[in-house]
Amino acid sequence: MTIKEEFKSELESLHKSLIEVNDWMYENPELAFEEFETSKYLVNYIKKYDPEVAHPTHGLDTAFEVTFGKDGPLVVLCVEYDALPEIGHACGHNIIATCSIGAGLGLRNLVDQLGIRVKLLGTPAEEGGGGKIILLDNGAFEDAKCSMMIHPGPYDVANPTFSTIQQYKVEFFGKDAHAAGAPEEGINALDAQIQLFVNASTYRQQMLRTDRMHGVIKDGGFKPNIIPSYTSSEWYLRSLNEEGLNKLEQDFLNFVNGAAIATHLFIQCWLSIQEMPLIISLNLQRLRLKMVVIKLYLMELMEWVQQLLI
Repeated sequence: MTIKEEFKSELESLHKSLIEVNDWMYENPELAFEEFETSKYLVNYIKKYDPEVAHPTHGLDTAFEVTFGKDGPLVVLCVEYDALPEIGHACGHNIIATCSIGAGLGLRNLVDQLGIRVKLLGTPAEEGGGGKIILLDNGAFEDAKCSMMIHPGPYDVANPTFSTIQQYKVEFFGKDAHAAGAPEEGINALDAQIQLFVNASTYRQQMLRTDRMHGVIKDGGFKPNIIPSYTSSEWYLRSLNEEGLNKLEQDFLNFVNGAAIATHLFIQCWLSIQEMPLIISLNLQRLRLKMVVIKLYLMELMEWVQQLLI
């Protein structure tokens, strides 16, 4: 039996239980940094095959990791599992987790033959929390030759486009007053948020088609007869590279300041997190054949990686 056939046999033996993991996650979504039951469930599942799972790890209560193999280049398989508010696993993190765990467990008994190490890394808070950035800063990807995962979608993409992202929370502070009895005494913080959205919407007419500026109002006031003294919104800014993101960010801050000036508001603008695409060119040389073998084993899960390894 070839190594590839052994891998397929391992996957076949895991298939039924992996479907159960996938379905359980879909029915039990948890938000960023709150994936306590999910991380516990996944860790317990992995422990059936290898008890040496570190959980929690790298300063995050819901992160975990386990490494198969002792020597050779390290390949990290990212396991995402947080969900979105209200709509659950709409981004398919249950599928991402299941595929990565299946790939890692399928390789666990083959790493010595391949001369590699494979790490399953539980990465919390992908949906806006920057969990991977925290893990990167805390050394979770130390010594990794490459990291990979799949992302479900309606079509196959061999060479996906990555973008930078900047996240902001914008707060406007005004003065409350009775909207019918003494409106002239108030300073309307909701007006500022609305003006900010108008500024952003107008800007989109000339915005590059590869850029994005989108937000939601998180706090817009309490009652129609109370002029809001406080409102908040959250925004995502996206561009293809750092230069484009810097320009988009400056324009956005101008929109925030303009809205505040127009409505006589005090503002606070919080930078939540910044993520940049990291594109690494690897000179594999003698390791290339081993990495190509990994590509063949995971081709059904990670076809887009092929272009990086050939």
